[in-house]
Amino acid sequence: MNANELMVGDWIKMPNERGGDNVQVENIYDKGCIASGRILLSYEIQPIPLTQEILEKNGFGKSNNVSDIPPYDKDEEGNMHYSYNDKFWGWWQPNGVLSSNALGFIELKYVHELQHVLRLCGIEKTIIV
Repeated sequence: MNANELMVGDWIKMPNERGGDNVQVENIYDKGCIASGRILLSYEIQPIPLTQEILEKNGFGKSNNVSDIPPYDKDEEGNMHYSYNDKFWGWWQPNGVLSSNALGFIELKYVHELQHVLRLCGIEKTIIV
């Protein structure tokens, strides 16, 4: 992963040999970033996969007006629909990708991608991993 894909405040995962902790980016430079006071080179930076658990932990609720047959929060393809404060919504696909029409059709696989989209939508949300 390249450091130029990140913004200050993004969540990333430390390499296993450095503890494997989830940390926030504090500074970005040409060949890497600084997170939790430690310098990480681009080849060491690992994204954190976005999960349903992370969505729910951060206040994303399952939408109940997707269909009129149980389970109300899933569509005919098995996608689970989520919304946040009526400003952002998307559907969690069985392949583990969150799709949204927030800024045109986008697919989100990692926490930092969700952070970027929320910022672009004007939603200042501190993500908890």
